[in-house]
Amino acid sequence: MAMEASYNWPYYYRAVEDAAENIILAHPLRTRIIGEAKIKTDKIDLKVLAYMLRADMK
Repeated sequence: MAMEASYNWPYYYRAVEDAAENIILAHPLRTRIIGEAKIKTDKIDLKVLAYMLRADMK
């Protein structure tokens, strides 16, 4: 599982840590493909994180 670090990421991390085998936490400003995006929506960011996780781009 991958999640973007946001203001309340610890809450969501604890909510899924028992259900997920691995959790990758991505910082949006250090993840260039998200940080440099011209259009910023959660739906687009989700697709980018899923792509990066599938491609093993840690």
